[in-house]
Amino acid sequence: RKSEAGMLNNFEHMSRDRFTKEDITTMEMSVLRLLEWRTHPTTPQTFAKHFLQLITRSCIPDRRCTEKIAEMCNFIVEVSLFDSLLVQEKQSTIARAAILLSLEGIDSEKVSPSAQVSMVSSISSIGYQDQDELLLVKEKMQDFLFTQTSDSTCVRQSIDPSGIVYKTTEAESS
Repeated sequence: RKSEAGMLNNFEHMSRDRFTKEDITTMEMSVLRLLEWRTHPTTPQTFAKHFLQLITRSCIPDRRCTEKIAEMCNFIVEVSLFDSLLVQEKQSTIARAAILLSLEGIDSEKVSPSAQVSMVSSISSIGYQDQDELLLVKEKMQDFLFTQTSDSTCVRQSIDPSGIVYKTTEAESS
């Protein structure tokens, strides 16, 4: 509480004493009520983290593989934040589409095809969202991602240079 009082004193001082501590706390409460206390919105990264925990726990025993998939997913989400076409999309849909994209190119020797199918099926069924919407967002993300980067193999190799979970070259994926 002492540090809060100190912060209020600082704000009061920064306002050149035009606002009192009571003015500041009253305005802060007004803003919080207006925002309905939603001061930490859920981001696509948050959704992705929770979704990945749900689907990978039973499908992928190797923690390193799970970490690489999560890293790829976060990269896709971060790059897609720059796409104006995705701004109006639901955060959870962006997360699900990024997970689907991050599951592409996984080496079947590292993660079994049945585990891959199970993960895709699981992420596609999470929530009450329209599957067409999910596929449209995935397509938008994929188009944007690969116009911003040279190709999917290059992205995968930068995320997973030692081939922990992704195939290391296009030739191997054929």
